[in-house]
Amino acid sequence: MLVAAALFATFALTTALLVSSELSTRGATTTAIEARHADTTELHRSAAELAVVRGNLALLVAAVGTDHATIASQAAQLAVIKGQLNQAVATTSTETSNAAALTTCLGGVEAALNSLSVGDTPTALASLSAVSASCQSAGAANG
Repeated sequence: MLVAAALFATFALTTALLVSSELSTRGATTTAIEARHADTTELHRSAAELAVVRGNLALLVAAVGTDHATIASQAAQLAVIKGQLNQAVATTSTETSNAAALTTCLGGVEAALNSLSVGDTPTALASLSAVSASCQSAGAANG
């Protein structure tokens, strides 16, 4: 009977160790499954955030493309305006020169008329001769 009791005790102890080991393994497996589930959940959340960031990036790229096109259009407009401004400056310079020539010419003609009004023909001719180049320039510019 002692042998039977010893065998029973050994069987009971071995069974208890096996059950304990099985429960420990199941606990570890459950913990690993829960950790994997948490990792999967985190991965899905990160993927969703990445999708939002990609969408925002696409919007930003589109906005930059639009801004680039706008800047290119404005640069072209500025180039046209610059050309017009350069033309206006050239025209103003020419008109200023023409006005100066006309003013000089008219001053000489006025001096010649004053000289003629007092009967001084040589001075009148000298006044006209002095402004003849300005009068020719003014006449050529005004057609």
